[in-house]
Amino acid sequence: MAAVVTRIVLAILLMQCSALSRSPHGDQRLVADAGVLLENTKVRVLRVQATHIAHYVLRAPEPHGTVWVALDNSVIVRSHQGAVATNGQRELRAGDAEMVQPGDEVEFEPQDDSVARLILVEPKMSAQPLTIRTTTLNTHQQLQDATDRNDTLLIAISPVRLRGVRNVADESEWKPNRPEFWALPTGGVRWVRSGMYRLTNLLPRAVQFVTVEW
Repeated sequence: MAAVVTRIVLAILLMQCSALSRSPHGDQRLVADAGVLLENTKVRVLRVQATHIAHYVLRAPEPHGTVWVALDNSVIVRSHQGAVATNGQRELRAGDAEMVQPGDEVEFEPQDDSVARLILVEPKMSAQPLTIRTTTLNTHQQLQDATDRNDTLLIAISPVRLRGVRNVADESEWKPNRPEFWALPTGGVRWVRSGMYRLTNLLPRAVQFVTVEW
């Protein structure tokens, strides 16, 4: 009787593990590796990872697709975009980012024996194509918007500490509000509401981040 109970318990555990290994994006990662970093009415942001044992396969969902952002040097080993299928390595650097259209598929693996971490940005709505930028700021360098920007997701590629000042007047004049201080680790994200900003790097070294603007 004890042996029968043991076999039943083992079968249940195997079924649970099998369920965990499936996801809307790919069958080769565990849900436990996919932490939700941020979610609101416009976006859902996930952190996933790829290893040599378990490549990460991204299948971009309908209707808005997915933006991937590389946090580590990694490799795309296979892609299927529209009617074009590509096999062969494409090297990526930390800070690379790209939109994958709905229904397209991309497979990632690390460049070496480490883990390749990725941020996935899943838009829930988008009135226009997203604008994706990778920015590097040297020590005390300032990034100043020339015009109002739409709601924007900021993703830290390196650890960052930024002072953000938002204009509370219209675009014809600069009237700063109280500064905000944003400290993010690698892979940290922040939702930045629409407006005109001046961002200043407060660290004694260069920082890098990716922005996805709606």
